[in-house]
Amino acid sequence: MPAATTPRRATKRVRAQPRELVVHFQQGAPRVVSLHEGERITFGRHASSTVVLDDPYASDFHARLEHLDGQWVLFDEGSTNGTFLNQVKLTAPTPLQAGDQVAIGRTTLEVRR
Repeated sequence: MPAATTPRRATKRVRAQPRELVVHFQQGAPRVVSLHEGERITFGRHASSTVVLDDPYASDFHARLEHLDGQWVLFDEGSTNGTFLNQVKLTAPTPLQAGDQVAIGRTTLEVRR
């Protein structure tokens, strides 16, 4: 009698939660930003930003990243030129996953675990 086989269940692949960002500036060396729970990271041209962007296509207060309900969520702060997640314009707060690419003006952020 042949051995009974168990049907394979479809497994949903879940990507790891981000632990760091690599900020690739238009000019200069990249910067690694560690992500810590309870932290808020802001991006923009204004000197008070966590990550100051010397980028004419970035707004003073362009975007922010917050840890909410166990995940990192990206918000556009009403920027003039928009924030892009994986080449799609952000229209609502969106959770990030390791492997995502964020574009703010000519600056790119690589999301890593």
